[in-house]
Amino acid sequence: MNPALDQPGALQLTQERFAPTGLTLTAGGELDIATAPVLRERLSAALELGVDRAILDIRSVTFMDSVALAAIVNIAKQLEGRMAVIVDPESYAMLILEVSGLPAALNIVETVDAAHAQLT
Repeated sequence: MNPALDQPGALQLTQERFAPTGLTLTAGGELDIATAPVLRERLSAALELGVDRAILDIRSVTFMDSVALAAIVNIAKQLEGRMAVIVDPESYAMLILEVSGLPAALNIVETVDAAHAQLT
């Protein structure tokens, strides 16, 4: 068990399958050096089980660091562009993505419907 997940603001992850081989992963709270490995492990396990496209919803993420960014980019590379990241355009997460120059490298959308449209 990761003690960082028991702290206030800790990462919360939920997942839901879509279509036969898609996964929506919704993250909330802090996505950082202590919790990014959980996200990476969850997505890696899904890939091993046949998931070939993913939606990562980070609209409820309140903090994100470079380790989290690396985890997101790594999974996006493994999925070869078959991943959409849902972000509120006015959020802290979007600010971090923009400062890092990642909107050019990731499929960033604002809604679940837009994410599904990109992946189907």
